[in-house]
Order: sequence, then C-alpha cells, then structure tokens
Amino acid sequence: MSEEISLKPTRVRNKMDRLSSHLDGVTPEYAVAFDGRSELDTIKEAEKNMKAMESLLQSYKALLQKNVEQVYRVVEQYEEADQQVSRQIKGG
Repeated sequence: MSEEISLKPTRVRNKMDRLSSHLDGVTPEYAVAFDGRSELDTIKEAEKNMKAMESLLQSYKALLQKNVEQVYRVVEQYEEADQQVSRQIKGG
C-alpha cells in the first residue's frame, strides 16, 4: 500500500505570491451614513465598532502573511527532502 505524495512547488509558490499580493489591497474603508435621526452616541458607537473592525482586519492580515511565509518554508523543506530521497534512490 504505497501512495505517492505529490506537491507542485512552483504552483504553490504562485498561489502564495498571488495571495500575498492581494493582502496589500485589503484595507479598511468605511463611511458611516446616517439619515439625520441618529444620536451622537450612535455615531460614537459606530466609530468604536469600525476601529475594532480595523484592528481585527490588521491582525488577520498579519496572521495570513505569517501563514504564507510558513507555506514557503514548508515547500522549501519538501523540495530539500525530495532531492535527498532522489539522491538516495540513485545511490548518490
């Protein structure tokens, strides 16, 4: 029962490059529109919520970027292990 593990490093890197480049485009943009019936407390609460969402978004971006970097390292380790196994099979 042997199964081959196949990973296409170039394909994975391309996907990670693409994901990483899209991260730069993720920015919080918000405009709070009120119909004139809102109280000042409502506006303050909305601004507070928007700031919390912005902080959450920044944390998410940082975590995602860290994950992208980890995937790059895993691909490198995979390639090194694959080359080592290949050399051993060839007797070198």
